[in-house]
Amino acid sequence: MSDTRDIQTILSSPPFVVVEGVVNIRHLGGYAASDSQWVVKPMAIFRSGEPSSITEAGKEQLRALGVVKVFDLRSEQEIKQFKTASPTIEGIEMINAPVYTKDETFDPANIEKLLKRFEADEIGTGVRMYLDILDQAGPAFRVVFQHITHEPNNSCLVHCTSGKDRTGLFSALLLMV
Repeated sequence: MSDTRDIQTILSSPPFVVVEGVVNIRHLGGYAASDSQWVVKPMAIFRSGEPSSITEAGKEQLRALGVVKVFDLRSEQEIKQFKTASPTIEGIEMINAPVYTKDETFDPANIEKLLKRFEADEIGTGVRMYLDILDQAGPAFRVVFQHITHEPNNSCLVHCTSGKDRTGLFSALLLMV
């Protein structure tokens, strides 16, 4: 039992925030940019896993955080395959900005190949996967950076399926600039 409470405490403590029905949600604020002269504005940019299970209370929580745009880094095929369409949330614009635009990226055969590569060479496969994301993510990340640049007072959420790989690389780039 104590492990569960410890995990719940961690996941409801900063930088994590509670939005009912959304996994792995946290804000990127308060972190120093790479030159450490600038700090990312607190509670302005959030990252998470996909929000298809958000509850009505979660929608209120997301609006209370000031989020006006949600950027979905998943491909249309990935959304269809996993049956996780973005919810409609009054007052929040949902923007699809897929990192991967190739239809076969999340095809079951490709996922099986990827898992086998991880089994054979975990570190090398992870590095190649992140380099692949960086090779393809420019247009998607550009959309989010344009929002941050042109609408600095409007909070946003960036998400992918789990909120770790694509959103993690986006977060790292944000902190580097």
